[in-house]
Amino acid sequence: DVINLIDERFNQSMSFAKNINFDEKIEFKNVSFKYETHDSNVIKNINFKILKGSKIGLIGATGSGKSTLLDLFVGLLTPTSGEMLIDDIQLTHEHHYSWREKIAYVSQNINLLDDTFLINIAFGENKESINKDRVIWASERAQISNFINNCDQGYDTFIGENGVYLSGGQKQRIAIARALYKNSLIIVFDEATSALDTETEKS
Repeated sequence: DVINLIDERFNQSMSFAKNINFDEKIEFKNVSFKYETHDSNVIKNINFKILKGSKIGLIGATGSGKSTLLDLFVGLLTPTSGEMLIDDIQLTHEHHYSWREKIAYVSQNINLLDDTFLINIAFGENKESINKDRVIWASERAQISNFINNCDQGYDTFIGENGVYLSGGQKQRIAIARALYKNSLIIVFDEATSALDTETEKS
């Protein structure tokens, strides 16, 4: 059936997977990218380095290639030419699973479950193995803990389908708490504070 076919394909792809470490830097070296439906490069001969521990921002007009660059960065796209290097090792298809495991991606479009704050912050983890202390720690740093504590059931409060009972800013803070809970080496924010007021965003 379809599920068994998916499992088989996943296991086949995992058999070729290779680990890649990130201890020092990420480098884009003469990276260009062109979509099959486009005649010209969206990104052309990009060169930069990001040292581990750095905080950087991408600023540019709509259509300037920011989203494409992020998709290349997280391994959703492969450069048409040039190299993306992690500690001087070229990132290839075989490394993508290992690389994505190191990244928490906070989008402006947040997918939330019709479940509790606890389950949504510890997203993808079995309920029995959730570290409640870490959920609280992540919530405090995402500036959402006070709101959760004031709900009737606290962290066991249901948020409704796709967070229907929450504001846009509260949804974004849950997404940030989720990324912090994951404890990834890299966090990517894709306009993930656009619904927050200035003071909360600053905090």
